[in-house]
Amino acid sequence: MRRRLCQAYWHMWLRHLADVFSQILPVSELRHLFVFLSKGCPDRFPVNRFAGAQHRLCAVNLVRQFRLRLAQMLEDLDALEVPVIAAINGICYGGGVELALSCDIRMASDAATFCLIENQLGAIPASGACNRMIRHVGIGKTKEMVISADPIDAREAHRIGLVNYVYPAEELLERTRGYCQRLLKNSPQAMGM
Repeated sequence: MRRRLCQAYWHMWLRHLADVFSQILPVSELRHLFVFLSKGCPDRFPVNRFAGAQHRLCAVNLVRQFRLRLAQMLEDLDALEVPVIAAINGICYGGGVELALSCDIRMASDAATFCLIENQLGAIPASGACNRMIRHVGIGKTKEMVISADPIDAREAHRIGLVNYVYPAEELLERTRGYCQRLLKNSPQAMGM
């Protein structure tokens, strides 16, 4: 029951996030977007073990619809012409890593862990995760993370280039907000990469 509750929560959250993105995409005065990934469902969000669980519990067409919706949302996020900053606190697996990789700057707490877990679940990372991962950490480390499906801690994620900064958990939000405030002083046109 708990797994289904987490999956339902993830689907609901994805729909909500897609709605938010569709509303902010046309906003020309948007200066930056701040995405906070944290523990939430109860201790596993966004673990997103949905990949394997979905394959076991849902019809194939529902999985495809979900993956297509996720891929489109991540492409929309990646295409925003404002800096998108992720603050990652806790477990960030599967779709959580995919979401984080769609952000321009990734800040993690020292309690964060990262894993492309899909291989353990009989699936592969989708929604552009492998391509984005290669851009950030290189093909060798991407292959290792996909094949092994072993989690890495925040320090290792920083060392390989998966995250930009690592802060103590209690400082993460404050530091991320401070970073966002500093960006407001910069030219919005120059930041629209």
